[in-house]
Amino acid sequence: MDEYPVRARREKLVPTFWDEHPRFVVWLVFIVVVFLAWLIRAISISINYEIFIDEVTYARIADNLATGKGVTLYGAPFDLHPPAVFALYALVIKLFGLHGGIASIVLALRPVSALIGATTCGVVFLLVRGLVNWRAGLIAASIVALDPFEIFYDSRVLLEAPAMLGSSIAILLLVRATQTPGRRSWTLVVLGGLAAGFTICAKEYFGFTLGLTLLLCLITGWVIERGKAAVALAIMCGSYVLSESLVINATGFQPWWQQVSSGTARLVGSSQITGFNSSTVHVSLLSRVAANATHFGTTYVILAFGAVAAGWQVITVFRQRRAEGRILGRLPSYADRGRLLVALWAIGAALYLVYATGFGTLEAQMYYLLLAPAICVLVLYAAQTIRYVNTWWIKAAAAVLVAAVLVIDSAVWVAVHRTPDDEYRQLLAWAPTHMAEGSHVSVTEFTAEFLLNGYVLGEWSTIASLKQHHVDYVLLSTNLVTQGYGLGRPAFLEYLQEHAKVAFQANGPSEGSLILYDVRGITGAR
Repeated sequence: MDEYPVRARREKLVPTFWDEHPRFVVWLVFIVVVFLAWLIRAISISINYEIFIDEVTYARIADNLATGKGVTLYGAPFDLHPPAVFALYALVIKLFGLHGGIASIVLALRPVSALIGATTCGVVFLLVRGLVNWRAGLIAASIVALDPFEIFYDSRVLLEAPAMLGSSIAILLLVRATQTPGRRSWTLVVLGGLAAGFTICAKEYFGFTLGLTLLLCLITGWVIERGKAAVALAIMCGSYVLSESLVINATGFQPWWQQVSSGTARLVGSSQITGFNSSTVHVSLLSRVAANATHFGTTYVILAFGAVAAGWQVITVFRQRRAEGRILGRLPSYADRGRLLVALWAIGAALYLVYATGFGTLEAQMYYLLLAPAICVLVLYAAQTIRYVNTWWIKAAAAVLVAAVLVIDSAVWVAVHRTPDDEYRQLLAWAPTHMAEGSHVSVTEFTAEFLLNGYVLGEWSTIASLKQHHVDYVLLSTNLVTQGYGLGRPAFLEYLQEHAKVAFQANGPSEGSLILYDVRGITGAR
């Protein structure tokens, strides 16, 4: 009979390479996660996601910055948003020598935005893995990588993906600060403050969320020492002040103040120009949620339950502390503090969205703010529950639920990639060989006027104005007409359907039908 017990025999085994190099393994997994998440986003990225007007704006600003024209849009300073992301995209344009029409630059920048979004998936893996284990980290990263709402905005040249990456890095560094003693903890706090500073200089409401998170840490003292929370918050605010000071120095105070005050009015809701709360938009939030339920259904569930789980966790800690007779002050466990910080991050995002939904300017992409925090909270909460309630059926239910989310999201990804959504790209390919240069084109949907070159463009949306300006073509998006965006109205569309000839039409999920009407028979243009 063997004289060594099984455990002793195992201890005598030679450690593997993976046992001896755990950091290498973690970073290897991080790289694999980022690559796969990027691949998921990058496949057919130019034809499955329609060009969005904000992409055109941001790409043009970045191109102006790259070519030495500064942070400008059509010759005027653009101070509405801080310039951090524009500088990032400008650097890419400069390094890779991107050129051509603005649509070409937009499509060339999309893989970079996808890489930024994919990196967030890797950061989520590191965050959750550091608080629980690598399995939970992979589950959280997989859900973020496959979520259709996350992919939708990661696949466009917008400000959201860089802002989310900065936000995720800030939370990761602050969580690590709670797990690290001594001076290194302060180093992580400073780096976390700098990441938060980049975040607010990328997209303001992401920064507001981090600011609220740090403010809650400062008030309660639950997560990190109040001095550290104050330092991180001060660095974040200082970064924003420095960024805006540089902008004012470059463009002047008056243009900066006009645009920032206008943006602030929209943010607080006193000026409702766009968004679901605007009186000019004929689509409600609930109607869009219902229409997109088959596409973003799992996202809506995650957002709702993530916010509830985060709130419940904070309420539970508050009750426990009150029962102990000491509400304020740090929690004893590193893991508990880290999980609570993630919960506070989600609560900060949820509180902002509650305000935006009820009173502020509300646009669909704002819910992107809560998605990664909600996924992290739910995975951490589930892992904690399984640890303390160690029964087989709870583990089985959790596994089935995760599998269902991943299967549904994968099915949505397949469905999206079966249906092209590139109406403007088709129009830009068709126009040079079918429309005479110098043709008068009425653009009523706010995107083509920034993409079409070589034509006389105008926003003529009445029959009288078409005749007055001898218009040759009218471009309409049926979805935008129905939803109340743009200049075209249902009666105008009905008239064109009855009296004009369709010169070009492309169908897709975003535009419904993007139709170019030949109206020369109506206006007498030649």
